[in-house]
Order: sequence, then C-alpha cells, then structure tokens
Amino acid sequence: MKAIEFMGKYKMWLIIGITVIIILVAVYLWGRKSQKTANQQALPKDTMDGLTDMENAKIAEYAGKLYEDMNGWNAWGHDNKLWENFLLETDRIYIGTYNYFNSKYSPNETLYQFLKNETSIVPKLGWEIPRKENLARMEKLNLK
Repeated sequence: MKAIEFMGKYKMWLIIGITVIIILVAVYLWGRKSQKTANQQALPKDTMDGLTDMENAKIAEYAGKLYEDMNGWNAWGHDNKLWENFLLETDRIYIGTYNYFNSKYSPNETLYQFLKNETSIVPKLGWEIPRKENLARMEKLNLK
C-alpha cells in the first residue's frame, strides 16, 4: 500500500529520472561509435582517389604483421626489418596502414600510441632506431 502511495507521489520524478538515464546511455553509445572513426586520417591524393587492390592487400598485411610484432610480451625483441620496410613505404600505404591498424586491431589506442608505449623485455640491438624514425614520421604526417 505504501509503495503505491510512493509511486503516486513521485511518479513525475521517476519518469524524469528514467528519461535522463536513457538519454545518457544513448549519448554514451553514440560517442563510443563515433570514437572508432576519430583516429582516421585522409589519404594523400596521388593520381587516383581510392586505393588499388594491391595497396589494400599491402596495408592489411602490414597492419597484421605490426600488430603481431607488438602484441604480447615480446621477450625476444621486435622485427627490425619489418619496421624499416614499413618506414620506406609511400605516404598512401603508411597512412592506410595506420587507419587499418586503428580500426581493426586497436580501436582505443592509435598505432602511434601503441608504438610509443611499446617495450620489450630484452631489447634487440637496433630496435630504438626504426621505432624512433617511425614515431617521427607519424608525427610529421600528423598521425597521433
């Protein structure tokens, strides 16, 4: 009986509270959805507007290999040759790999942040050079 009296007395405040909660949840979900595309950069235009199939395949391959190299404990160091080769790629491949990596492997952290925070238990000689050069190139291309 008291519960019915309570509901009648505070019905308007309960409806307002539930409405506010629904709106907050909707805004939160919408914000999470839009965050996934926030780390995407525009590709530089060469002669074509889009990427070729060969470029897309190379981008997916690089993103996968970079993720494999950085994911986990890395007790034996990193694949320096992979990072050196990645550094030599065109801006289109480099930025495309950055975008693909962010969307597929690390939606909460960019490739730049992932690489900047990366350490290994037993540092391999020469790892810091390609790491720093890649971080510098990402900064130059505004890929943070």
